[in-house]
Amino acid sequence: MPRYDLFKAMIYGQVSGCFSVRDIEASMKANRGRLYHAGLKQPIRRSTFCDALEKRRHEVFRAASHGLVNGKVHEARQMPNLCRESGLIYAMDRGFLDYKSLYAIELQGSVLVTRAKSNTAYIRTHNKCHPKDGSILSDVAIELTGPAMKKYYPKPMRKVKYRLR
Repeated sequence: MPRYDLFKAMIYGQVSGCFSVRDIEASMKANRGRLYHAGLKQPIRRSTFCDALEKRRHEVFRAASHGLVNGKVHEARQMPNLCRESGLIYAMDRGFLDYKSLYAIELQGSVLVTRAKSNTAYIRTHNKCHPKDGSILSDVAIELTGPAMKKYYPKPMRKVKYRLR
């Protein structure tokens, strides 16, 4: 079982309030039609799940699980706690665009991936080369033009559009 599938199954169990692998398996079977929305293709068998847990060291999930917060706390308030390590790739929902915090992530040597809001003000500074037959539709360097945005994130950014296959 791929590590990412194992992680999604563990998150599913946590969000579903499951207390054991048996609970996770039963819940997945009962909600088979909804698993797609959780990023899972099919219920995971208990034996496969247990084997995968036994083969993997728990440390591989430490950074990812540390960053999870409940829906009652906005990410903006949690940024100092969530993004403290360098050399990582952080993924945020587009509802979160605090440019001062995003720039702090870059300054510490990490990368942020997010979807831009449709009203983000920017100018394209140059196009980057990419294969025409691949998943990338465009890859451009941009600079933010809004006064507040530019003040808090003064460096160029990269805007990539891609096609899911």
